[in-house]
Amino acid sequence: MNSAAVYRLRKTWEGVPRKRMEAYNALDALMNRKKNYKAIRDVLRTENSPCIPYLGMYLTDLTFLEEGMPDTVDGMVNFVKRRRVSAVIREIQQFQQGPYMLEVVPEIREFLTVLDLINDEAELHRISQQLEPREPKKQ
Repeated sequence: MNSAAVYRLRKTWEGVPRKRMEAYNALDALMNRKKNYKAIRDVLRTENSPCIPYLGMYLTDLTFLEEGMPDTVDGMVNFVKRRRVSAVIREIQQFQQGPYMLEVVPEIREFLTVLDLINDEAELHRISQQLEPREPKKQ
């Protein structure tokens, strides 16, 4: 939703019902990257398993640890780094402890099955321009 091709669709956004926009804005605030995903981390600390967390946040954590900390310190294994990596992995695993009691929702399954995904940014931008052409700049 935050891709440039979608974000620029001003008239389309104006047509979204208020209730849906409120829900979108709440989710957008929850998943905000500010303060290292603080909002979603606070919610995840209070949720019980099972839960499907945003893995991109944890991958960012692991990348930061891998790139930002040396493997060794004074020729010895950097156990601080290993403990921090372990803590991130343990946090992910906590959400896998309980069974997931998921039920199939036929309408959602059908929607996702026939959904035509476009992964090419250039194609998305072309479609976006077609739906809402760029207005000429005022002189």
